[in-house]
Amino acid sequence: MYHIGRRIVPLSLKVILIIVGSQLLLYSLFSLLVLESSTEAVKASELDTFRLLGDALHWSVDDELASAELTLNYLIQDPAIVELFADRDRMGLYQYLKPKYTAIQDRVIRFHFHLPDGTSFLRMHNPESYGDNLLELRPMVRDAINLRQKVQGIELGRDGIGLRILLPLWKSEQYIGSIEFGMDFGTAYVQKMKKKYGGDYYIFLFNGPETYKMLAGTQDNPRCSTADRLLESLRNGNAELSLDCSHARAVGLYPFRDYSGKVIGFIKAELQRIPLSDALKSIQGRLFIIGLVLIASLIAASLYALNSFLIPLSEVVAKTQLISEKIISGDVSYRGSISHGAAEYQEIIRAVNTIIDALRERESLLQAIVEGIPGIVYYVDVNCRIIWANKLAMSRFPGLHKEYLRTYTTGFFEQERQLLLRAFNSGSIETIDACYVVPSALSGQECWEHVAVPVADSDGHVTHVIRISQDISDKRKAELELRELNETLEHRVEEEIKRRQEGERIAEQQSRLAAIGELATGMAHEITQPLNAIAFSVENIKNRYYQGSLDDTYLDKKTAAIVSDIERVRRVIEHVRLFSRGGPSDYQTSFSVNRCVENALSLMGTQLATHGIDVALNFEPNLPDIQGNPFQYEQVVINLLSNARDAVEERLLRESDHDLFDPAPGQIRITTKMNGSCLILEIEDNGIGLPQGLEKRIFDPFFTTKPLGKGTGLGLSISYGIIRQMGGSIIFETLSLGGTRVLVEIPFHKDIVGDNV
Repeated sequence: MYHIGRRIVPLSLKVILIIVGSQLLLYSLFSLLVLESSTEAVKASELDTFRLLGDALHWSVDDELASAELTLNYLIQDPAIVELFADRDRMGLYQYLKPKYTAIQDRVIRFHFHLPDGTSFLRMHNPESYGDNLLELRPMVRDAINLRQKVQGIELGRDGIGLRILLPLWKSEQYIGSIEFGMDFGTAYVQKMKKKYGGDYYIFLFNGPETYKMLAGTQDNPRCSTADRLLESLRNGNAELSLDCSHARAVGLYPFRDYSGKVIGFIKAELQRIPLSDALKSIQGRLFIIGLVLIASLIAASLYALNSFLIPLSEVVAKTQLISEKIISGDVSYRGSISHGAAEYQEIIRAVNTIIDALRERESLLQAIVEGIPGIVYYVDVNCRIIWANKLAMSRFPGLHKEYLRTYTTGFFEQERQLLLRAFNSGSIETIDACYVVPSALSGQECWEHVAVPVADSDGHVTHVIRISQDISDKRKAELELRELNETLEHRVEEEIKRRQEGERIAEQQSRLAAIGELATGMAHEITQPLNAIAFSVENIKNRYYQGSLDDTYLDKKTAAIVSDIERVRRVIEHVRLFSRGGPSDYQTSFSVNRCVENALSLMGTQLATHGIDVALNFEPNLPDIQGNPFQYEQVVINLLSNARDAVEERLLRESDHDLFDPAPGQIRITTKMNGSCLILEIEDNGIGLPQGLEKRIFDPFFTTKPLGKGTGLGLSISYGIIRQMGGSIIFETLSLGGTRVLVEIPFHKDIVGDNV
């Protein structure tokens, strides 16, 4: 109970007075809110009507132009109209269009054809007038002819203002002139607006910096004079709403632009009524009355309910206040609860008791969380007095809770006071790492991370700090080991790169040796043939000599043949020697692709012929040289020819196993050509084709589909690396009729082309 003078005022009466006063205040606020909201709604409704009317005015212009464009598109697609206009048959065109124009002349006041030079060709609305040049008089005609595309909008011309749309006319992609529709933008237009939306409408045209004139209107004169202060805003293209007229509910001023985008006038709309705004004002009055009745009813009901409900409130409040004082004082172990016999308060009592139980549960949960933190945790006030600490902190520093940190002298707290001071002053979390000499530790020291978390009261002042310390000795050790690992990483990477480069060099050498092995048989054929010829020539000279028929002419002829065969053997041996050596790995020069292919065939041609494989050449002459290692490129050609040979031989072998009496002969076609900035080598065979499902693995090192002992699986992998190093690409394609096509693309430089083409 509270005392006022000598009289005791019951708490229930105080509550009732507060509630009644609150209801009265709520009623006042509600009334103001209803009045303000409804007023804003009325204004918003008027503004929406103003904006929608402006949109409707512009949409009506767009609809008129769209309708005219649809009709014009229909007309220009009529071949008879295009043909008559292209032939300049004025009377024929007029007679053909006359019935069509009769159907639309009520809304199209201008139907006009213009020649490409701007001369009037035919006015359907005035057929006797033609031949005058319109370029200076009609800016839309001038733009339509110059642009040769659709031009539409409002035009102010010599005949006044109107809606115009011009479309170009074409015959066989040749521009033959333009066709125009003109619609009214005057009395008929404003009458249509009045019929659709109500009110009165007027069209004004600017005729000077500060003046304007009326062109058309639904009345002879507007009821409301237009405020001159709005002219500058209208000239800038801004629509305006004026509510200062006693003869109209609202006046809207809507500027309009000509086809080029220039503001040339404005449309004035005078509205006598706005249905939605009127309805909102009626609703406003009704809501006010309903709110008044509702507030009065709530006050009466509250007085009755509170008078009977708040009688036992004092006892419940007293018990609640007692528990609050216990909790505020820090006695979280207090286990009091609220109980009362009043049925009305059972829900409140249960809720308060639930809060008390939740506080107990929260206490246990916080205790478990604090004890579960893997570190030392304690709680200090502004005087650096430790209020509580977890078990780990108490086990490490048994007297911690009895001392102030300002007087604690152990090494663990050397930087403690500064950390806490920063947290109290900044109001944010502060951290610090520190290492301490501990002889008992394995490394001779321990490293800890200290975190200070400020705790503020309801006013935002920091009153306590939670201190958490975690042992990061293992983390520091791991960071040190990682740093040492990173210092040696670069050296290990360099060694790994060297090992990989050496592996690639060995793989390339193995591929070259494999290619040389492939050439052994062909080389034997190439050398055996000239050696046989030399042997026959020597035998013939010997026979002639014994027969006495050896003359100088015959001897010179045979000697020259022997020298030629010896030179052929020498060239083969020299080329194989150069190929096997290959030059340095960084050897680069300009070379001819055609010559490289010929060199490869000089080593493999006889071998291919011996296997019954015909080689067809299709070299494009005067190809530019490319930049790279010619010996490596020749190795690629030999690898591809070897694969093509094996594929053809396998096909022939399979067909012979199936007793095919007329198998297709083996053939390899070699083509060179240019494609843009690339030079392409194309090798096509009629062999067995690529293995199905393994197309993506053909460039993998050591991957081969050949029988064991026939092929290393390095040829295509090395070839792929050589071509990629030259900036090119290798593409394999399976032919529809069987066989494989290989495309080797190498870019060439323009300076090389200029020197060789």
